[in-house]
Amino acid sequence: KNSEWIHVNILEAKIKGVNYINSSFLINTDFGTDRIPNTRMTKAELTNLSDALYYQLNERVSFVKPKEKIVAQLLFDLGNIAFLLGNYNDASADYEEAAIYGFKGELIDKRSNLSKAYSKNKKNHTLSDTSTKPNHFNLYIVIGIATILATKIFAIIYKRKKKSYR
Repeated sequence: KNSEWIHVNILEAKIKGVNYINSSFLINTDFGTDRIPNTRMTKAELTNLSDALYYQLNERVSFVKPKEKIVAQLLFDLGNIAFLLGNYNDASADYEEAAIYGFKGELIDKRSNLSKAYSKNKKNHTLSDTSTKPNHFNLYIVIGIATILATKIFAIIYKRKKKSYR
């Protein structure tokens, strides 16, 4: 999924310390500190980054419980991308999850409130046709549960095969 570079940055941030848990280091970009996120990235670049972030978060959310700074930062960034793509419902959900994982401050509050207001006012000036995709967090839960079930089933099959060789 072309997201390995994010995983490498996460590992480096864990080694280097809390000062490296930021958008610039983790995903090589920043969305500013204005009420509305901003970027020079194209729609295609944002979509690719969103996909990479989604993949990395999907892997982590199944195993990492709140509060966790790196997951919180990445969820906030995913919310910023969703906002920039005009997917305000997804942005709102991502900001809420970022808060659950420990992202705090005036900036997330402003962006979360704005994304909720845009959703309610149906100001979905979308840059893509992805505004109807399901809520990110619900997908995290479904995939996490599926991963756990698949692991348990594999363990049962492995034990049965191991017994049959004796």
